[in-house]
Amino acid sequence: MFACVHAPGLPEEQSCALVDLAFSFSPRVEARMPDTVLADITGTGYLFGPPEKAAARLAEEARRIHPEPRVAIACNPDTAVHAARSFPGATVIPRGKEREALGFLPLDYLVPSLAGIDEARSAEILSTLRSWGIYRFHELAALPMPGLAERLGPEGVLLQKLAQGASLRALIPVRVPPGYSASADIEHPVDLLEPLLFILGRLVHQVCAGLEGRALAAAELRLRLRLVDGTEPLLPVRLALPMRDPRLFLKLLELEIAKHPPQSPVTALFLFADPARPRVLQKGLFTSVAPEPEKLELLLARIAKLVGPDNAGAPEILDTHRPDAFVMKRFTVRFPGHEPVRKKAECSLGFRIFRPPVAATVDTLDKRPKIVATRPSKEQKTSVRGRVLTWAGPYRTSGDWWDANPWARDEWDVVLSDGGLYCICQDLQSGSWFVAGVYD
Repeated sequence: MFACVHAPGLPEEQSCALVDLAFSFSPRVEARMPDTVLADITGTGYLFGPPEKAAARLAEEARRIHPEPRVAIACNPDTAVHAARSFPGATVIPRGKEREALGFLPLDYLVPSLAGIDEARSAEILSTLRSWGIYRFHELAALPMPGLAERLGPEGVLLQKLAQGASLRALIPVRVPPGYSASADIEHPVDLLEPLLFILGRLVHQVCAGLEGRALAAAELRLRLRLVDGTEPLLPVRLALPMRDPRLFLKLLELEIAKHPPQSPVTALFLFADPARPRVLQKGLFTSVAPEPEKLELLLARIAKLVGPDNAGAPEILDTHRPDAFVMKRFTVRFPGHEPVRKKAECSLGFRIFRPPVAATVDTLDKRPKIVATRPSKEQKTSVRGRVLTWAGPYRTSGDWWDANPWARDEWDVVLSDGGLYCICQDLQSGSWFVAGVYD
């Protein structure tokens, strides 16, 4: 059994939604025309019921894409295509009734490309048939095949098989799409955000409909703009969790466009979504209430717009001995109960780090610190001053000597006359001294 869905006048950029619909009913789908898809539903009776129920369900799902879809189910694939493109509503053609069901269709409804006949040759054959007084499917089907083959060649016989609903061929399945996309060409270039968002909203809903049809969510969005000057900037939107909220997606894309405004009017939009399995979270009875990921994602995007994308996120310590070396990473949500188990460290002293380190003046004797005094400033209120009573060190660390930004410093633990236990350090590149922190 084969099911065909036809959406008259469907724009080519929406054809991916029609293909996704067909894939939700069958793993074998053919899409030769942008407004028509054909699916092999053989053996799906236990899932969708008899052909009449399957046709009704297909039509119901297709109304999300087109207001008046046409659906046909038949044992012959080409019969299903001709019926869907010719009859309104849902049509089911029983086995052996193909010729009778298609008989009174005009020859203009014939789709020669299904038989692999090019447009010029098919127009020539149809013109010859009209000159013979052949105008309908049943009239072409009734012609004697030997005479038809003699006068019109093998193409004429193939067209007759289509009219009889007796053609034999295998489906040409399309590859399962690795992602989901939608695009729109803009007739008049747009240089304002509001009309651009109106067009983008339609693309977002198309992508979300395709994801919903296959029970998936989006892990990342990518918006590519085609500008009048020929450039095509790409705006990625990475999500903390897979989600499928069109209003949220539109707001995130709006913030991304505002953060990176196009330099010239926009002539086309291309939206891509990387599919992922939606998150499944079973909350515990006594689990504390956490913020909704969708709202958190929007909040992070707004913060990044205010302070810059490089200043918003989660810090990650680099695998190096360089002090305070870290990089800002994309913020991701950790679910309760999934944190790694860590042993509690045993320590006798706490260390309060000064960030940034406090600049200091250090007098030395025999290369050892003797007097430490910080330099007062408006930014740093910490005041350290005193003679060194006891010291330990130096502890030398260095690294990245092979890079353009090497570092090296000596650290000392000192007890000053003011009663404090401090960590002071000297930058060996510049010779400057700093107070790194104080021990409790």
